[in-house]
Amino acid sequence: MRNTFLVVVAVCLLSGCGGEPVREDRAADWNRSGDAVAFQHPEQGVYVARKDGDGLAQIFAPDAKVLATSRPLFCPTDGRLIFTAAYDPEGKPRPVQGGGPGLPEGNIVTQRPVKYTCWLRGADEGPEPQAPKPLFHAACEHIGYVSAGLAVRWRPDGKAVLFVDSGPQNDRQHGVYEFHLETGAVRPVFPHRADAVIFDFTPRGSHLVCVAGFHGTAHPDPAHPTTGNGNSAAIWIGHPGEDKSWWKLPGQHGLAAGELPSLLESLRAGRPAWTSDESRFASVRFEPAATPEQPGTSSLQITTVAQRETKAVYEVKGTLTDLHWSPAADRLGFLERTADEQTALRFHQADGTAGDLLRDRTIRRFAGFDATGTQIAYVVADETGLPSRDDDWSFILPPDRLARDILVVADIHDLTSHRDVFSGMRVTFPAWSPTEQRVSLWLTFTPRFRSLFSLFLRWGLWPGDPAATLDLQTGGISWMAVTPQEELQIGHHFLLQREYAQAWHWYEKANSRLPARTPPTDLAEFVRSLGAPERSQLFEYHCLMKLGQHEKAQALRDDFERNFFPVTPQAANAGEPGAVPASDPILQQFGPQAEFVKRLLHDLYVAEVFLSLDAPEAGLQYLQEQIARPAQTAVEQLSAELALSQVLLVAGRRDEYVRLCSQRIFPAVRLAWNPANGANPAAAAGTIGGGENLVLQMAGQLALLP
Repeated sequence: MRNTFLVVVAVCLLSGCGGEPVREDRAADWNRSGDAVAFQHPEQGVYVARKDGDGLAQIFAPDAKVLATSRPLFCPTDGRLIFTAAYDPEGKPRPVQGGGPGLPEGNIVTQRPVKYTCWLRGADEGPEPQAPKPLFHAACEHIGYVSAGLAVRWRPDGKAVLFVDSGPQNDRQHGVYEFHLETGAVRPVFPHRADAVIFDFTPRGSHLVCVAGFHGTAHPDPAHPTTGNGNSAAIWIGHPGEDKSWWKLPGQHGLAAGELPSLLESLRAGRPAWTSDESRFASVRFEPAATPEQPGTSSLQITTVAQRETKAVYEVKGTLTDLHWSPAADRLGFLERTADEQTALRFHQADGTAGDLLRDRTIRRFAGFDATGTQIAYVVADETGLPSRDDDWSFILPPDRLARDILVVADIHDLTSHRDVFSGMRVTFPAWSPTEQRVSLWLTFTPRFRSLFSLFLRWGLWPGDPAATLDLQTGGISWMAVTPQEELQIGHHFLLQREYAQAWHWYEKANSRLPARTPPTDLAEFVRSLGAPERSQLFEYHCLMKLGQHEKAQALRDDFERNFFPVTPQAANAGEPGAVPASDPILQQFGPQAEFVKRLLHDLYVAEVFLSLDAPEAGLQYLQEQIARPAQTAVEQLSAELALSQVLLVAGRRDEYVRLCSQRIFPAVRLAWNPANGANPAAAAGTIGGGENLVLQMAGQLALLP
């Protein structure tokens, strides 16, 4: 339930609660020889690099009119690349974003019609990377075709590109077409149009596979059974342009339940997984329960192509995802997630049996088999060092148990002897090299404890991620950072690993490309940039303290404190207690609670930084020094004490927590609830906010609740 809730929150925050949500795909693509990768960055465009990160080059920079860019795809026969860029049909520029972090597992877009351009980059044989050229233009009814990398595919011989197009029919449906690279000729290759369609070739390129779907009752044909949300869908197999060759998967019912509630996501989840010899494919169908409160049933089915026969081999009350065949087609691996959020990695063996690989850790992704078929890779959640769920009492600063991952490699013949190759960051979009023991992936430094401001308003430390490749034999990481903000995140990773000199190297490299820090100009900028990576002074302060450079560290601490808040003008009625500065946007926004909210944002941000580095003792020292400073106001004192209480709980220092609560926090919160209990209630209420300070009342309750 918690994961479902976070998905809903993410959709609402990042997509404005729009319809038909679709997840972005940022997986890097390997060239056929495994010596180069290409990837798209959500803001920066398309990049290519050698497998070790050398030669990193931007080949496409999106202008202000580009709404989304797809992941690039290498040609199966040479080094050419294609990718797509989406535009508003009327040529309007991209809306100005409000800032804030993206989602490590891919941002979410909602339905809007777009035009898109397919770009072609020639084989890179010279010393300088070639610039891409526009190949053709098309249209689709959902920007997710571009964001999720579903709009185009190479023909296996590299002589044509297949693409989805809604065309001029104005029926809001899509067809699949082919663009011939030499002649520019366009022809339809799939005889049906659908509300949504995704397509790809079989591994050897002998057949084209289309998964077509219709919204609700838009397609009343009983031959197209409905999915759990009333949509209809079917898997079709045939030869491009040969209408009579196409056949539909027999007995197909609802396709797999998508990660998000949209037709396009349902089709993505229902894509077949083929054996390398193209003799069989696996797919998932979903049967909804009789009532919405009950979990539906996912069935794994395997189809034999020659006989066109389908057999169900496994089912579960929940979902089945990440289907991967071994190269020898003797094993099918898949990830099971039950209705109660339990996960297991299972294998369907050649003898028809299915067995567990792992159940004692939360499995996030199954990346499949290496080229030899002897190794598998998967991602599990890393809860190392976190308090048990029964001892989780930091209610203002709760732990995010999915903030870090472990990339695990195992021998298929000895699944119990797995190796944890990488840990400490989120691991997303893992993809095997086609030739060696190396994966491409995105590595995200994510706060491990998130304040309630961070969770619900995104007012806290941001996650951030560069692309990389990982050598699974040595554990060596080849970073592919494209911005100084990503270089700062790499510095955070090394700081977490206690490699302080290496961390400082990355901090210096990033800061050489960043402007000097300045205070936010107003509330909007303050909120927008509150946890931005470039506000890295506290990380750098901690690094220099560990390196013994205390004077430089103190200068960074002063810089952080000086530039955290917007510059506050003088109060309009400076002589009055609790006077609100007339032009201070933060105080105007929050009224009598504003000063306390400001300080609590600051202090919880401090706590997030040190806890993200597994350094609670350093966080305690920082907050205690802040409390001990002279001329502290009641607001500053109480805010720091509330943050301190949460770090004490995380650090397991319960006796100190109890003393702090009984001697300092409880009296202040009691006074806020009932100012009449104080010796000078008017002054107390004016300083901390009194009975009007709902934020204080709630934070105080949560701090005292343990």
